[in-house]
Amino acid sequence: MWNMKDETHRLKLWLIGALVFAISGWASCREMKYIIRGRTAEAEIINIKIVTVSSGRRYSRRTEEKLAVRYRWTDEDDGVREDAVKRSLDWQQPADGILRIEYLPGVKVSRLQGERNYILLAIFTVIGGTLIFFTVRTWVEAYRK
Repeated sequence: MWNMKDETHRLKLWLIGALVFAISGWASCREMKYIIRGRTAEAEIINIKIVTVSSGRRYSRRTEEKLAVRYRWTDEDDGVREDAVKRSLDWQQPADGILRIEYLPGVKVSRLQGERNYILLAIFTVIGGTLIFFTVRTWVEAYRK
């Protein structure tokens, strides 16, 4: 027979795992969209200018200068599209003025090719697998007794 303290402890751990799983799933949703539906294209740099970007929290705001790189490409479905990314001041512009980008068809989102965040996907996968393992294990133990 299970100890009530043990059951409560397991439930708390499962709930914490489920919460982290849900948050990581939400955060990795964009990465999954790029993996499943993303396309690549060559984009022409339109202009580059220096902009001031603020970051940090309310009382510890920092400002720094970055390069705003605006680019244009032709989407197979939506025609000519434009977007921009921010880069550090030491970013080197390609000599030919062409960027390799990834974009989502029908969505106003793009990014430079290779800017994937596999850590979010790994966290999502590991926690999901762990939750499934412990859920099945707990279920099997409950029905054995």
